[in-house]
Amino acid sequence: TIVDELHIEKNVKKTFVVEKEASSEDILEEIPAEKPRWASETPVDAKNNEIYTVGISFGNNNYEAAFEEAKLKSFEELCRYIKLGIDTTVSVLKTSPDSEEKNQKMIKKIVASSKNTFMRESKVTAKYYRKLKPGKGAKDVRYELYLLIAYPKKNIDRSIQEGVEYEKELLKSMLTSEEYQKVSS
Repeated sequence: TIVDELHIEKNVKKTFVVEKEASSEDILEEIPAEKPRWASETPVDAKNNEIYTVGISFGNNNYEAAFEEAKLKSFEELCRYIKLGIDTTVSVLKTSPDSEEKNQKMIKKIVASSKNTFMRESKVTAKYYRKLKPGKGAKDVRYELYLLIAYPKKNIDRSIQEGVEYEKELLKSMLTSEEYQKVSS
């Protein structure tokens, strides 16, 4: 499930893979012929009806698997956006910093309560991919795939509001009613 796929462990070393730009002789296919601007600079909806995220998959040797991975990465970006919206909204109420465990619980709550709506109502508005020759010692081609996915802003706003309410309830359970009145007014 998506909730399981978004599992992030504490105290895990983070490894970053840097993809070097493929040379033209390594590219077997590129659609469209040039990397679009949105692949490096996420656009903003002028009408403010949708939020865009870009999902990226590097090095997968199967196009369908690369497509699914890019969709998942886009959804992860959306969850981070929602969490940031919640944190920004309730920052006035905060009395102590968030723990990584609390952040993960919140992200999982967002995913669990919203994933069906988001996935059902999301739409892939553009894609860009390159099919690359196998790397040294490999026999399979690799895909570099970017997806631009639009999510309805009304659903995101609702998720942020639900998250704010959840944060308020957590705060109420941690503070006396007098303390809560002080920080919430």
